[in-house]
Amino acid sequence: MQKAILFTDQCLLVEGVEALLGRSPWITLSAVCSDTAVLFQETVRVEPDVVLLDLDADVTWTFVMDFIARSRRVRVVLLTRKAAPELMIHAREIGAAGLLDTTVTPRMLLDLLSRVKEQSLFECPLAASLPPTTSIRLSPRESQLVSMLAQGHTNKEIATALGISQGTVKVYMSKLFQKVGAKDRLELALFGLRNSGTPSSGHCIPDLRSLVLTRTAGVRAQATTAGRP
Repeated sequence: MQKAILFTDQCLLVEGVEALLGRSPWITLSAVCSDTAVLFQETVRVEPDVVLLDLDADVTWTFVMDFIARSRRVRVVLLTRKAAPELMIHAREIGAAGLLDTTVTPRMLLDLLSRVKEQSLFECPLAASLPPTTSIRLSPRESQLVSMLAQGHTNKEIATALGISQGTVKVYMSKLFQKVGAKDRLELALFGLRNSGTPSSGHCIPDLRSLVLTRTAGVRAQATTAGRP
């Protein structure tokens, strides 16, 4: 029988998952925790097949990346109420086995968990139903610029923080407009916000490896003109 650990601070989610897995003949809930240090301890003790990690709990994206990196033999499935396409792509990039919306039906959750040991949930029909996306790789410097722009920093503030001139910031911005297909800095900032999240949500991604853009967001990935930096 497969073993699972649930990380969450939501009592209703605990009761729901306990009741659901309690009826399953092939997977059991071996531990529940809401403290990050305890999660590492329980993962070593239980040696689970899968860890269900609630992104809506008091956890940072940096911790999520660290846990996945240090728990390579464990299939980590992230849970959230808003499984946006951008978040799903970033979860796949850092090695998660899947990202599930907690509004899925109990039957669907069990069905997906039954596949996770052998198959990435990003390959399942649920993921395929998401809007088409374009993933644009960012260099470390481009990642810094997009993240700071999404936080509302001016060119002067960005230049000071990164130790470069304002002219260099403008050059980077112009290249980013063309690369991403953004018409101006506001649209680029919005793309950055959709991808990096906000610190208060716990979903904040400190180092964007790429920008994931949905076609429904009016993306012009092959734009030949760009707005002013």
